[in-house]
Amino acid sequence: MLTVKIRFISLSLALTLPLVFSAAKAAENGGILDRQDTRSTQRSVLQENGVNNLTSTQQPRISRRQASSIASDSYEGRVLSIRMDNNNWRVRMDREGTVFNVFVNASSGRVSSSAD
Repeated sequence: MLTVKIRFISLSLALTLPLVFSAAKAAENGGILDRQDTRSTQRSVLQENGVNNLTSTQQPRISRRQASSIASDSYEGRVLSIRMDNNNWRVRMDREGTVFNVFVNASSGRVSSSAD
C-alpha cells in the first residue's frame, strides 16, 4: 500500500512539475503560456517514467504494405483490402472469383488463411 502511495505521489509530481516550470517561463514571457511547450514537456516526462509505453507495444512490427506483400507471396490472387484485426492483418484476396482471407501476424509475420 505504501509503495502504491509513493508511486502515485511521484507520478503526481512528474505531471505537475512541468506545469510549474512552464508557469514560471510564462511569467518571464509576460504571462504568455506556450501550451505546446507544456504538452511536449509533460509527454517527455511521462515517457521517461514509463507511463506512456503502451503505444510502443501496440504498434505492429509488420506494416500494412509488408502484410500485403507477405500474403501475395504466400497465396496466389489479387489483394482486395487490408485491415487490422486484433494483432493480425486481415488481407482479403480474390483468386478467380473466390474471395478468401489471409491472416498475417503483425508481430511475427506468420501467415494463416481461411482458404486452408
